[in-house]
This record gives sequence, structure tokens and C-alpha cells, in this order.
Amino acid sequence: MSDVLVILAHHDDEFFLAPLIRDECAAGAAVHVCFLTNGSLDGTPPEVRMRESHGALAGLGVGGDRIAELGAQTGILDCGLAESAGAALSALERGYAGRHFVRIYLMAWEGGHPDHDAAHMRGLAYADRAQPEARLFEFPLYNAFRAIPGLCQVMTLIPRPGSELLQRTLTGEEARACSSMREAYPSQQQVFRSLAPAIDWGLFTRGSFQYRELGPRPDHALRPHPGPLFYEQKFPLSFEMFRERVRSLEAAPSEGLEYGQEHDG
Repeated sequence: MSDVLVILAHHDDEFFLAPLIRDECAAGAAVHVCFLTNGSLDGTPPEVRMRESHGALAGLGVGGDRIAELGAQTGILDCGLAESAGAALSALERGYAGRHFVRIYLMAWEGGHPDHDAAHMRGLAYADRAQPEARLFEFPLYNAFRAIPGLCQVMTLIPRPGSELLQRTLTGEEARACSSMREAYPSQQQVFRSLAPAIDWGLFTRGSFQYRELGPRPDHALRPHPGPLFYEQKFPLSFEMFRERVRSLEAAPSEGLEYGQEHDG
């Protein structure tokens, strides 16, 4: 049985990779899912969001014994992953010591949410340090690339030279099942309602989930795409502030990573 790892920031992020998780489980892979924050920011108890995600993942075929709450264990809060990136990387290395993954799924570097980008960076650092033989795939959640200011595109990857876009095509039944999966997250209905038009377009009009194998590494010193990032429009956080939060961690000798020079987008 092959081991596969999915590295997520928040509880409900698994929604944006649901068909691929189901496919991996159906093919007999042992799918492990970890969350790098405790998922709580708006006062919702972390246990509520954990319970919602565990239920959703069970429906995809992931057993509770393969779900790791690394953010809760290390005290990493929602919107606090950049400042705690070193702790997240250590938690990944400790939590999966001795295990070898054939595939690792990472959140895309896209400027949608600072925790998503931090999870991408820490997941990539973990893979480069501890899983050099694993094939790496990235998937999108939401970003402001070529979007109307204040809005975002959902489940759509930012173009990157040298990386082939992959599409997990959905049948009508699968699209309806994915749409219904949003009901598994009662505490996050406001978020899903705000994204609903774009999600429905991806599910029923385009009819697919996008992902790609990670080829040339994005240069994390550069913006994920030209123009304002989505989190710059929604949070009091600029890309420069985000970079400052993780800069000292990147410079630390224990992190010792070299990123490629391809610009994302």
C-alpha cells in the first residue's frame, strides 16, 4: 500500500481537493491528511471544525487514524501560520518520521490566504528535506489573478511556465456530490456562500478540479502574481509584511533551503 500525504492549512481546505483524495483512497493508497493550524479564528471552537473535517474526510475514505492535527498540537492559530512556520515544519518532521510518501499534495502558492501560502512553503520545505523521492502536486483554492478587484477566481491555478495543467474531470453525479459536500461544514457556511458562484462555475460549467505536478519551484521572494493579492484586499497584510514574517525562518541555518527562480504567473 502506497502512502500519500495531503498538507492543509485549515479545516475545510480538503474540499478543494476532494475528488483526488477520493481517487487515491479508491486506488488503495493510504491517504494521510494533516492540518497546520487549529482552524479557529472567529470564535468557533477548534473541536467543531475538526469534527466537520473528520466527517468530510471519512466520506472520502480517509480514516481518523490518518488525520493529524499538527496545528492544534503545536498551538498554531488560524492566520498565524507564517509566524509559526518553523514549528509547523518541525511538527511535520516529527509527526511523519520514518514514513515515506510516494505523493504529496500541497496548497498552491497563489496569494489567496496567508496561511495557504505559508502551508505551501512549509510543505515544500518538508518534502525537500524529508521526502526527496516523493512526487509533489499542488492544487488551487482561491486567488485574485486577473480577477475583478474585491473578487477572486476559485479552483483555478495561476499559469506557471514549465508546469503542465492537469484536470480531474467530473461527471454530473460527482459534481453534485462535491457541491453537497459543502454542507459538511456548518460553521463555514458564510465562507462557502461567498465563494459559491465561483465554486459552482468550476463544478458545473468547467466541470473539473485543477491541479499540477510541481515542476520549477516558485520564487517565494516574488509575488505569486502581478497586481494586488487577494489577502492584501481582504486582510490588513501586504505581501511585504508576509515576507517579513517568514524571512528570518528562511535565513535560519536549520531551514537551509534554496528555491528556484521561476516566477509564478
